[in-house]
Amino acid sequence: MLQNRWRNWGLAFICIITSLVLVITASASRSNASQTPANNSLEQVHPSTLVAQATNQQEFDAVNSIARATTVFIGQGIENSKDVEGKGKIAAGSGVIIARRNSTYYVLTNSHVVEPFINKYGIRTHDGEVHLVDNRKRPQYAGRPDSTEGLIYRFTPLDLNRNVYDGYDLAVLQFDSSKEYPVAVIGDSSTIKPGERIYVSGWPSPKDYTSEDRKRVQRNGELKQILNPSDPNGNYSLCYSAETAPGMSGGPVFNSKGEVIGIHGASKNSRQGCIDTSLGIKIDDFIKEQEKIERYRLTSVFKRPPANPSEFSRMVRNRNADIFTAAEYLRFFDVSPNDPSFSAILSMVDKYGCMRAYEDGSFRPLDSQTRGEFAIDIRTCLDKIVEKFAVGGSGISRKDFESTKKTVLNLFQVIKSLKNTSPSNSDR
Repeated sequence: MLQNRWRNWGLAFICIITSLVLVITASASRSNASQTPANNSLEQVHPSTLVAQATNQQEFDAVNSIARATTVFIGQGIENSKDVEGKGKIAAGSGVIIARRNSTYYVLTNSHVVEPFINKYGIRTHDGEVHLVDNRKRPQYAGRPDSTEGLIYRFTPLDLNRNVYDGYDLAVLQFDSSKEYPVAVIGDSSTIKPGERIYVSGWPSPKDYTSEDRKRVQRNGELKQILNPSDPNGNYSLCYSAETAPGMSGGPVFNSKGEVIGIHGASKNSRQGCIDTSLGIKIDDFIKEQEKIERYRLTSVFKRPPANPSEFSRMVRNRNADIFTAAEYLRFFDVSPNDPSFSAILSMVDKYGCMRAYEDGSFRPLDSQTRGEFAIDIRTCLDKIVEKFAVGGSGISRKDFESTKKTVLNLFQVIKSLKNTSPSNSDR
């Protein structure tokens, strides 16, 4: 009882402090809004050298507007990251929205991006929203089937003994949303020929995910060769010169018209005559394979050519569509965006600089705290609030500041009295 009472009072205390600060800072926020400098465009954010590499800049920009709208970031759960790529890293890759059926969206990526031994993933769309995908089986309730089963389908598993994929290194993830997201136009990979320009879109992994932002990139190159038959390890058949990087696996390969003609899978590889090139899988191979699976058979709902770049541009209004900040990355899976605690933690971290992540990058919103941990968090938050909204700063009046200070001190007295009337101080 005491433990629950203390936890409830602690949560109530944090909520009250946050509400009070939001009220007294509203006017300051409005007064500072007019002084905010104009936002940089996406073109200013990304290195201009990437655009300069294109043979035709207008073509590059047109394809890029489509890629920005349809390329997604796919990441695995933070809590399992140490089991995947070692301490301090999170396994992640790219994907592309290739179909929509009613409110269900289908994302195509590589099988190696969504390994089966970790089944918790998230798909980050261009608007910055994270769509959680949990493929772990759960008990059935009231006779209803497991709703999480089948959200991830891998076309071939990794043969751990030989470290190869005996089949297509492809996977499909699905998520439901009432929002309207752009769907990529599916091209015809049987018509492409060596020498044609291709464009690869994806989210390269940063060297330090705790401090570096991820930025979606588009790399152009030339189709060098089409393997026939495909390489047996993953069924890669497209060989191209685009300079790709880890983290771009699963991203779309576009032709010069902005149509998806492949899925990128490997960087700077040499297989069956494709010397030192990046590798991809033909989109026609995916179409053929998915038709064999009853719950997919998406051919009738694929978006077919032509691809209209302006249509995709109109649907993407988020200026940060190509940027995934380090702070967002750390929060990626630890707190669901649908959880009420998500917005509370986001506010405390972004606005006040307190309640920061643990050493492993997680926030653990459901974990209980000792009184000592709670005291440290509260003291840190109060110090930050005093520092940020000190008298004379941000236009906060002395009257408002003193009123807030008095309220906080009164709350401390209430909590202190509860502690003193407790039968024992060693219950927790």
